[in-house]
Amino acid sequence: MKFYDREQELDLLKKAKRVAVVGRRRIGKTRLLEEAMPQDFIYLFFYSDASEAFIAGKWAAAIKQKDIYIPSLDKITDILEYIFHNIDQPIVIDEIQNSVKKFPGFISMLQQLMDTFKTRSVYITGSLISVMKKIVENYKSPIFGRFDFIIKLRELELQTILEIMSDLGYSREEALKYYSVFGGIPKYYELIETLRPTDFNDFIDLMFFRYPRPLYNEIYVMLKEEIGKDFSNYFGILHAVSQRGVTFNAIASALNMVSTSASKYLSSLIQDYELIRREQPISKKKKKTHYFIGSNIIDFWLKFGFSQQDQLDRGNDQLVYEDFLKRFPTFFSFKFETMVIRLLPFFLKRHGIGYRIIGKDWGKDYEFDFVVENENNIYIGEIKTGELNVPVEINKISAITRRETFYKNKTINYIFIANRFYNKTETDNILYVTPGQYFQS
Repeated sequence: MKFYDREQELDLLKKAKRVAVVGRRRIGKTRLLEEAMPQDFIYLFFYSDASEAFIAGKWAAAIKQKDIYIPSLDKITDILEYIFHNIDQPIVIDEIQNSVKKFPGFISMLQQLMDTFKTRSVYITGSLISVMKKIVENYKSPIFGRFDFIIKLRELELQTILEIMSDLGYSREEALKYYSVFGGIPKYYELIETLRPTDFNDFIDLMFFRYPRPLYNEIYVMLKEEIGKDFSNYFGILHAVSQRGVTFNAIASALNMVSTSASKYLSSLIQDYELIRREQPISKKKKKTHYFIGSNIIDFWLKFGFSQQDQLDRGNDQLVYEDFLKRFPTFFSFKFETMVIRLLPFFLKRHGIGYRIIGKDWGKDYEFDFVVENENNIYIGEIKTGELNVPVEINKISAITRRETFYKNKTINYIFIANRFYNKTETDNILYVTPGQYFQS
């Protein structure tokens, strides 16, 4: 697949001599470096759970493939030292977090060599977020402060995924379905390009439910490797949060866990592992904070795979697939809302609508899909994948805005997004948009 986006990251890599690239598996770290690096860089991959002899052999072979002499060396630190002293090419060390447990002296050796050879170009990558934070962001780490930039590689933007899927010949509707599951992770779109699925449901069945269900196992292994010990409690919280927009009390209650323990695990999943995001209503009701799974594919796996692990273990693949067919429309409806919000700044710009802040809002008995505040103007958005009854929505919204302090003394406008509108009335304060119009390029 051709390379998409990442212009800012490419620019940094071409300017800087020392960069750490951090991001989960499949996010495109190695591909990014390949695009940015000259052809003659030295690539050293840290294999997980491999012996030192195996890794040393692989590193030596990679160097010899470039017609560069290297003596027979059995230790990876000796190979690294030889490269710094005798080879001028940029050095890329991929998945460096795998060195921490088995080869604890490697990071210190790297620091000594980087300090000695100050002009050498060194690039490292890592996919375990919590471990990489300790390696490059913790001041106690030997290589803390040794990199010009730390690139935290995020998923590709929705706009980029729509472009990729269009290039692959898929419709906008199909692209949004795939994005609702795979988010902006490039590797899965390479898989789509290779397999060229013609039916979305069949492809999801093949990847997640039907034996050997490769992506189900991949996500499980990735999460277990990231979280490490005590993963049962972490998985429990992740599953509770996947129920969509739950509160802290709901999480603790679902797991029958005391608040202090739940708070510790939740905080770690947010700050250390970056698997959960929190969101507050735009009206600043702090006690109404909701928690969400940050990644589409992990959210999907938790809802449709992990929650059905007992059925999959018993070989009831078809039963799990039928459950997916029944519940996926609700899952997609929620993801559709998040997709709309992701592109909201671009939409507002197209329509000449300025904004100070964008967010969602909810309270005890209401939830607005999105709210745009612009000085004394408020735009309240409602999103429907089917039909929207205009008078019903306006009456419902008006009843809330009249009583809620945040909306008082402000002009209320409406942005309605739906495939069809019932009892539509044309007024200056209502903007009607179909999904096709909204997601236009």
